[in-house]
Amino acid sequence: MPDSYTVAVGVAYSGCLVSDPRFKPRSFTLDPRGFGKVAQLRWRETGDAGEETRAITARVQHDFAYAITEAVTRSPYRTVKAYAQATGTDYQRLTKILRGEAIMRLEDIADAHRHLGLPLPKPAAGEP
Repeated sequence: MPDSYTVAVGVAYSGCLVSDPRFKPRSFTLDPRGFGKVAQLRWRETGDAGEETRAITARVQHDFAYAITEAVTRSPYRTVKAYAQATGTDYQRLTKILRGEAIMRLEDIADAHRHLGLPLPKPAAGEP
């Protein structure tokens, strides 16, 4: 656990302390360097139900990370750094999310919708 000085410096330095995630989404792909960069990835087999849930989360995040990366290059922002600044997102945190080294939040998806015009996912109605 970091001491209070480390926490204070982390918050002061970045404006947003990036902690270690519960898991790294890119760890579920066989091609971790392609996370968020290529449209299709090969995914590894999972074990238990909890791991399967994290693997599904990783696939959803990869799809959004790829869509965000592609949309940024076609947007007026042109760079991830400019996009991070426009959304008020810590650049270090955003790059970790796009590489699958940190877990994406719903706010990140909302920012992509508001600033890049990405569609929001809609849950299917009907049987679970």
